Amino acid sequence: MTPRTAVWRLAIARMLAASGQTAVNTAIAYVLYDTTGSTLWTGVFFVLTFASLGVLTPLAGVVVDRFDRRRLIVVSELAAAGSFAALALVSTPVALIAVAAVASVVAAPVLPATRAAVPNMIGADDLTWANSAIARAFGLSLVAGPALGGALLAPIGIEGVAVGASLICIAAAALVWSIDASFQEKAAATTVADDRGIRAGLRFLFGEPVLVAIVLAEFVGFAGVGFAIVADAPLAQAFDAGSIGYAALIFAWGFGMLVGSWLAGRLASERHEVRLVVAGLAVMALGLGLIWVTGVFVVILAFNAAGGFGMGLIEVARQGVIQRRTPDAMRGRVFAAAEAIGGTAFTASLLLAGIFVGAIGAQASYAVAAGSNLAAAALICLLLVRAGALGSRRVRVA
Repeated sequence: MTPRTAVWRLAIARMLAASGQTAVNTAIAYVLYDTTGSTLWTGVFFVLTFASLGVLTPLAGVVVDRFDRRRLIVVSELAAAGSFAALALVSTPVALIAVAAVASVVAAPVLPATRAAVPNMIGADDLTWANSAIARAFGLSLVAGPALGGALLAPIGIEGVAVGASLICIAAAALVWSIDASFQEKAAATTVADDRGIRAGLRFLFGEPVLVAIVLAEFVGFAGVGFAIVADAPLAQAFDAGSIGYAALIFAWGFGMLVGSWLAGRLASERHEVRLVVAGLAVMALGLGLIWVTGVFVVILAFNAAGGFGMGLIEVARQGVIQRRTPDAMRGRVFAAAEAIGGTAFTASLLLAGIFVGAIGAQASYAVAAGSNLAAAALICLLLVRAGALGSRRVRVA
């Protein structure tokens, strides 16, 4: 199996599993808001699904560095499939949120394992291409998932969407199992540098000025993103767009991310990856900010796609920066530490959004998200210039 074939299989598996999960989350989030009329319920849903990842991601990073990454991804996907199947048996808001949270918990190792594995599957010269392929797969899942969840919710209900997601995750697990490639260095699964604990990832992360700048900027940016996510369903209802409109908002974001990650794959390099992160934050801020002042839903979709385009740039460039500067034995924990720091701010923003979106209005909530990303772009520039690292070629060989 060629390295690019292996990466494509991993990317397709990621697309399948993420599509299933996004379809389920789209259906649940809309049903919760539609039946309760409260952003607090949707806020709680996002907190317990995303926050569970934030809490468990550091632990997942240790597991990713200690055990076989391919088997870990397969087991996680099968466990998620079982959780989605269980969703077909429940109907109350509390039960739906609880089972969805379990699905997020069992899938926690998949993302850090995937990101940590990629440099072992592909040569350094093709690393940007590989990250772009993975990011495009995730962007495609944000296109396919909401379309499935929004379009199928009315005819087959949450039960049907959940069963479909379960089958998709099983297919993703089978595809990962079929990959004949190295997911980690042989020594990495048994010898994890000089420290097997979570703190090793944090220590390494905060010892790299460029990684510190990126992670702190993500913390600031994520501090407002939750407002936009919680506001999606109220915004769709405010424009009488219903579940289709809600799915269209996520679809537009995913489409923009798909295009952005494709372009980043062509533009990103060791020299330009950091600058693309800055550009992505600025584009996200612009797109989300324009939603605040727009009165036409179709135009809002276009601006949401612009925000997703910025996210696509960030996703590809960020992965490359971390992968190139982190040795394989530490990579799972470094990615996990970065995700946990950003996830902490994201969780806080979801909690606040659940309380305040109803008070300030759906469109104004996008202004909060835009402001946080604009502040993040300014912060990362300040930190990188101070460290003399903006556009730096210096890398740590994995």
